[in-house]
Parts: sequence; C-alpha cells; structure tokens
Amino acid sequence: METKKTTTSSPKENVITLRDIVELFLNNWYWFAASAVACVAMAWIYLSATPPLYQRTAVMLVKGDSQNSQNDISAMWEVSGGLGGSGVENEVYILRSYQILNDVVQRLHLDVDYTIRDGLRRDNLFGDLPFEVRFLDIYPGFTELTVSIINEKGVRISQLEIDGNAPSYEQVVAFNDTLSTPAGRILVLPHAESIPHYQGKEIRVTRSDLESATNAVMARIQTSALASQSTLVNIICQDVNIARADAILTSILQVYNETIVEDKNRIASNTARFIDERIVIISRELGDVENKLTTFKQEHRIVDINSNANLYLQEGSKAKEESIQLEAQLNVVEFVKNYVTDKTRSSDLIPNVSGVGDVGVQSQIESYNEMMLQRNRLVTNSGENNPVVQNMNRNLDAMRKTIAGSIDNYVRTIRLRLQNARKVENKVNQNIENIPQQEKYALDVMRQQSIKETLYTYLLQKREETAMQLAVTEANIRVVEAPFGSRLPVAPKRMMILLAALVTGLVIPFVYFRLREFWNTGYVDARMWKI
Repeated sequence: METKKTTTSSPKENVITLRDIVELFLNNWYWFAASAVACVAMAWIYLSATPPLYQRTAVMLVKGDSQNSQNDISAMWEVSGGLGGSGVENEVYILRSYQILNDVVQRLHLDVDYTIRDGLRRDNLFGDLPFEVRFLDIYPGFTELTVSIINEKGVRISQLEIDGNAPSYEQVVAFNDTLSTPAGRILVLPHAESIPHYQGKEIRVTRSDLESATNAVMARIQTSALASQSTLVNIICQDVNIARADAILTSILQVYNETIVEDKNRIASNTARFIDERIVIISRELGDVENKLTTFKQEHRIVDINSNANLYLQEGSKAKEESIQLEAQLNVVEFVKNYVTDKTRSSDLIPNVSGVGDVGVQSQIESYNEMMLQRNRLVTNSGENNPVVQNMNRNLDAMRKTIAGSIDNYVRTIRLRLQNARKVENKVNQNIENIPQQEKYALDVMRQQSIKETLYTYLLQKREETAMQLAVTEANIRVVEAPFGSRLPVAPKRMMILLAALVTGLVIPFVYFRLREFWNTGYVDARMWKI
C-alpha cells in the first residue's frame, strides 16, 4: 500500500523578514507615499478647521484670619455627628458655582458670541470688536445673524436664523439705531477704533440663553487647591480666545471678592441694626430716669446728694463701680441671649458685639455666622432639600443651643460676681440707714442713671466701631497670580496629530498587502508583492 505524503510548509517560510518589508516598500513605494500624503493632508485640513485652545491660570490665596473659628466649626460638626470640611474646599466649589459664573456671563455679555472666517475655521473675537450687538428684547431662541460693516456709519444684517429657522431677512442699519427684527429689537454700538480693520468682512453673531452660556463657561473652568494643606486655590480656564479667558478669570475673582465683602457687610449691618435698636430703648429709659431724678430733686429741693453721702460711700465705692460694670455687661449679655433664643430669628445671623461673653462665646458666634453664610450660599445654588443643607441646618440648631448654653454659663458667672459686689455694697447701705428716705431714693435713681449712661456710652462706641468696619471691609482673599499662561495652544497637538497621520499613512498600505497575502492560499514571496 502506498503511503500518501503531505507537504507542509516550514514555519520559517511564513515569517516576514526586514528584507521582505524593505522590498515590499521599494516595490510599492508610490502606494505608501500616496497614503502618507493623503493622511497628512486630512490631518492638515482638520488642524486648519479646528480653532486652537489656550489655557490660562490664576492663583488666589484664602487668608487664614479665622483659623480659630474654623477649628470651632469642625469641632461642633463632629460633636453633632456631622462631617467636617475644609473652608478652602468650599471656596473651590463656590468659585465655579452657577451663581458666580452666571454673574460673570452677564457682566462680560458672554451670551453673545462673535466669530469671523479665517481660512477653513472661524476665529472667536473678543475685546477688539468693531461693534457690539445688543439684543433688547426677551430671548426668542438660539439666534444667529451675519453683520457686515459697510462704512463707519452703518452695517448690513443678513442670514438671520432663529432655532434653525431662516426667515428671509436683510437690512441695513446705522450705528446706535434700534432695528426691529424677527429676533426682537437689535442695537449695534460702534467701536470706532476697530472698524477699519473689519470693513468689508462678515462677522457671525450668535446669541444663546444665559443658562446655556453659563454652563458652557462652567465646562471650561477648573478649580483646585494646590495642595492638601494649602490655602492657595488654582483657577484654570481653557478657551479659544486668550483675551476672553483672561477676562473670565479676572471677573470670577472680582465677583467672588464682592460676594465675600457683601457677606461681611451683611453681618456688620445686622449688628449695627441690633445696636441701633438697643440705643433707642436705652435712650428712652435713660430719659425716664433723668426725668424721675429731676422731679425728685424739685419736690424735695435737693441740690447735691453726693456731698451728704461721701463719708459713707468711700469704703463701698470700688464695689459699687464693679457692680455697675457687671450690671451693664449683664444687660448686654441678656439682650444677646434673648436674640439667640428667639425662634423668630433662628435664620438670622447672631450679632457679635465685642465684650459679650468670653473669648469662647465670641468665637462660637463667629463660627455660627460663617456656617450660616455658607449654608445660605449652598441654598442659593442647590435649594433647601439638598442633604448637605439639611445637615447644616441640624448643625446650626445644635450650635445655637451650644451658644445659648455658653451664654447661660457666662450669665451665671456675672451674677455670682455681682452678688459678691452687692454684699459689700449692702454693708455700706447698712451704714446709711439713718439717711433720710428721700436721700436713699435719690441715690437709687442716680445709680440707675449711671448704669443707663454707661450702657448708652458703650453702645454708642460699638456703633462707631461697626460703622468703621463697614467702611473698611475687605475680603479674606488675595490674588497671588493674575491670569497668566503660555500663548501656545494646549490643543490640538499639531505635531502629534501630523506625526500620527504620517504613521497611519505608512501603516495602511502595509496592512493592506499583509491581509492580501494572508488571504492568498499559496505562499507568495515578498519580492512578488509588487503591483
């Protein structure tokens, strides 16, 4: 029986050597060249049609002028079962919050975009515009129109589109004249110094709603702390226009600074209002006491009571002075305590009057006010139903109870000191039992007058301090680096894209010939791959 032999090709026969690749390239060089040229050409077209993207950076320092307050906040949150957080982390979020960026969009009019044709792409214009288009009516929808400068007196408006609908419209309008269009009234304001550079060119103007424009800006903004323990905040803006990126960063810092100052002024204004209310009440009470003393002296024909009682009051003068000061402090502390425990004021900031309570009480009030401001900003951005806001509400209630308890402890301390001072004072009163009753009454009225005068003077002083604070309020931030960055685009990467296109152009023919050989049933020598 004859054995059938099968022939198998050696594995080495299917291995492509470097010589085979070189011969394949030399025999079909024109295919490789054509593919490389085509891929590079497509990459060049893509780069020519894609506007370059630039990156600008600003650095802000959050000053640590309330470090103790921040520690108190963290401690209270932990006691209340809340989550502690860094103030810098909060500012990182607030810097790119919708509220601040919406204000930036409105200030810079970023809802209106200007572009001009430059080869295959459209370049964005900002800052050096030849004119500014103002839309005077309510937003009708996404609007596009073409503005061509005719001369220094007017422009032509054409190619109007509203939400994709293109009504037939073309109109010539003079600068500063109001024009009625299907998109509403339009006003074109000239920038005379830039008009000659754009005369005869068509500028495409687009208008989007404020929410879309704000979201677009938000997508281009990145904020982060430079380090975990650092109070430096890095703000990055990526944009196709360097001037617009710098303007956005500058405006963000300005709006944020104004917001901080406004919050501080709100606290000072609330404190000033509280002091003014107390001054009105104390002034009325002081007037009543003075009238009572005047009437008493007139009825009893008394000129100088102090001269009759000096001998008896020398020993207790120090105790009396101390009791007067303590009673004045007690009045102010009780005023603040009533304010804290008043449920109708649970959502208000607590007036922080210096001299009320010890350092711990004042620090707790400052911590509460700062957390209330943070909670109000979060409510503005996310609403009352936000879990973080609800958690902060519970923490604020706990902090308010803690403050009320601290004030109660301080009140007990003052009353104990006042009780000791009055014991000494009572010894003096025992020595004046023989003084006529009218003189004792006069001394009591004068004592009330002294207390009211001391409290009235104290409140007037605090009102002046609060007014001075309102006049010199500054934000607890400082701009470390104004907007800066390279003028080279960060995207697209031209050399990388061109190199990738070149490599792709060389790989495509090789893959083609390799696949053709793979599907060929017979072995074909590499030197036979020539087409």
